[in-house]
Amino acid sequence: MVSGTAILSVSISSLGAFLIRTAVPKTLTDEVKEAVKKRVGNIENLTQEEVEELLQI
Repeated sequence: MVSGTAILSVSISSLGAFLIRTAVPKTLTDEVKEAVKKRVGNIENLTQEEVEELLQI
């Protein structure tokens, strides 16, 4: 009886966690990753002089 209740509660909490993760697809870490990727993409477009200036800073 107790084990059945425990299994049921674990199942319900797992389902709830899964639904919450799918309901909020973008997290703060995802947004930070995208911002970093965009900035890295901009670095690729810099000239050699601009890269040298950045390295001196």
